[in-house]
Amino acid sequence: MRFHPLPLLLVAASLATLLRTSTAVVPPAWTPTYALNESLFVFHDVDSGAAESTFGLVVYGWAFEKASAPADAGELQKIDAQAARVKAANPRARIMTYLNLELGLGWYDQERRAQEEHPGLFLAWKGNGSMIHSDAGPTMVQTWWDYRQSATLDYWHSEMLRSVIQSKSLDGVLFDDVSGFPNEHKDVASAFTPAETAHIKNETLKAATNFTQALAGAGKYSCIYEGMDPTDNELARFTFLTVPPKPTHPDPATGGSLSSPANASACVAAMRHAIALGSAGVPMVMSVTSFKPTYNDKTERRDPDYLPHLAAFQIARGPHAFYSPDDLYNGDSTPLTDYPELHWSYGAPLGAGRELPGGRGGVFERKWSAKTVRLDCNTYEAEIVSTSL
Repeated sequence: MRFHPLPLLLVAASLATLLRTSTAVVPPAWTPTYALNESLFVFHDVDSGAAESTFGLVVYGWAFEKASAPADAGELQKIDAQAARVKAANPRARIMTYLNLELGLGWYDQERRAQEEHPGLFLAWKGNGSMIHSDAGPTMVQTWWDYRQSATLDYWHSEMLRSVIQSKSLDGVLFDDVSGFPNEHKDVASAFTPAETAHIKNETLKAATNFTQALAGAGKYSCIYEGMDPTDNELARFTFLTVPPKPTHPDPATGGSLSSPANASACVAAMRHAIALGSAGVPMVMSVTSFKPTYNDKTERRDPDYLPHLAAFQIARGPHAFYSPDDLYNGDSTPLTDYPELHWSYGAPLGAGRELPGGRGGVFERKWSAKTVRLDCNTYEAEIVSTSL
């Protein structure tokens, strides 16, 4: 069983160039920007109307506009159409679709077709050779890709990636579960020996590199949501970071926490790491993920530390960087974007972010042509003031 990948994906020169430069950053093909109002990020499953066009990078998940299962298919077509609507309102917006590397999801027509017509692309029970799936009955909405088969890579290139590359509205893919089987539904792991499981996982990781390089070679780009360290030496995708942690210690009286400058080391280390990535031009997404009890909390709770969080991003960021003022994944909700500082003009950076010398350390600053941004990891206080030139 062989498929015919899109020729563009197999242009030897493009992939060879990416492989030769695997220790260097391969940035997105689109025009970089330092404008904060073009650098906001959201990953969710809903259409929030006009609010969608306020984000510079939007990712739509597998549950976007999904009313029922398993009959409700066409997920990729829905996301493609949504991307076109968002870009009509904001031509500079970048839109990505979610794809899961471990699970075959029947809500995508391309994946449903593989489940029905090419079961050999998926993991099977050893006893009867039937395709493993997690759903009762014949629906097979969730199956497990088997990248040990070269035909599975061929199918992804000719069907899954081809759909993204040929889209005029989609800019890339957010890949999930790239560490592979059994990242979810670990009960299925009983069908395989530890050596077999390790082989499956390794081939899935190799597929992730294959696909992200192929997309970059075709002018598209990628994010890795979970399942592996996204800062590996391939660097043809966005690195996800969370904001530096607030220095605290437990409060025995309340069971909560209190500010503790003595515990600022984690914040300092996170800032140094983020600045190093930004200075090297590594594409990044920095998110808050720290003030809601769950990712799908629909209450409009405001970030109590929004200023130090935003300051951390503006100090560290590079030319391809996006900031989520909320969780990395928002499910059925949309982040608040009415914080005034998100809409200020900062101008152009006058240099990289830096840790100020002297004192107790842990104070970071970056000068922009219009604003100067500072963050003190010891007190977790920030300020954004006009730059005096």
